[in-house]
Amino acid sequence: MFISIDIFGKIVINSVQKKFMMMSAQKHIIIDPTKNVGPLLNTKFTSVACRFHSQIHGQGIYDDYSISAIGGNDRVLIGEAKPVNFMMFVTLNAPVPLPKDNMVALSWGRGMTPNQMDRPHSMLAVCWGPLI
Repeated sequence: MFISIDIFGKIVINSVQKKFMMMSAQKHIIIDPTKNVGPLLNTKFTSVACRFHSQIHGQGIYDDYSISAIGGNDRVLIGEAKPVNFMMFVTLNAPVPLPKDNMVALSWGRGMTPNQMDRPHSMLAVCWGPLI
């Protein structure tokens, strides 16, 4: 399974399965701003980043899920991408004031913070233009 985004902001979950001697591919559109499908239709989504389940790092509340972050010009949606839908956990709004025409950049990683030094935790870096 993987998630993709096109130049119009359409977000598609693609899944490929092996059935007997053949491969089967399916796609499910979870957000389509051109056809008013999905949440937050007035947001143009331009970036997507996935964090997949890991046996090494998985001990937290959401570590059993493969989580995707979908970024737009004014917000980022974080949730679980399933083969047929997107279950939203959190919405992050862009900081105000935000300079116009800034694209969002997203990147998942693992690290420790001063409050959580026991093991590496999942972290999402969100950047709107020069603001991180």
